[in-house]
Amino acid sequence: MQDALITLAQRIAERPAHLIPQPISDRVAYVVSHAPSYSSNGYAVRTQGIAKALTEANLEVIGLVRPGRPWSLGPDQPVAVEQMVDGVRYIHSRHPSDAHQRPEDYLEAAAERFLTLLRIYRPAAVLAASNWMVGLPAWVAAHRLGLPFYNEVRGFWELSRAARDPGYAESADCEAQATRDCFVARKAKKVFTLNQPMRAELVARGIEVAKID
Repeated sequence: MQDALITLAQRIAERPAHLIPQPISDRVAYVVSHAPSYSSNGYAVRTQGIAKALTEANLEVIGLVRPGRPWSLGPDQPVAVEQMVDGVRYIHSRHPSDAHQRPEDYLEAAAERFLTLLRIYRPAAVLAASNWMVGLPAWVAAHRLGLPFYNEVRGFWELSRAARDPGYAESADCEAQATRDCFVARKAKKVFTLNQPMRAELVARGIEVAKID
């Protein structure tokens, strides 16, 4: 039985949309859960590291931060909608926030937000980092606009939670999390990950070995 959220994503992805008439060559939309514009955690540090590396490879990076962040994480923080960090531009969206929404409502609203941002910034490709909370709506938006979609797998988030809570490994939610991340990876033209063990795990989960770097 297919995951209901994936079914919804596929349905939304087939809605008609006007394509971006002239995507800007060498501009990449980098969709992430955290950014250095408001955080210094490991995820944000890696985000900036990858963004800088892409910039040094003569690509222009537009960082699209998970909608709702950082405001959904706690008290209001003085973060501008558009903020530069060492030459990388990050875009923040106060809405939608997943804090008080059903996953289905958040998915649809986040996909619409990404669709709007992609039309504004006109990238030639979309790269979404872990996990499916940004990857799934980013794929929906990229698909509707006919943009190449890539996936960066930084970790298997459900396994990290299971390590802290052993009972979680047998739960339906754990299975759903893995299923959604696998769906995002399968939809990508290429999947980028950190090391050989993670590559092997992706292959074990059904991702084509030839498209994993």
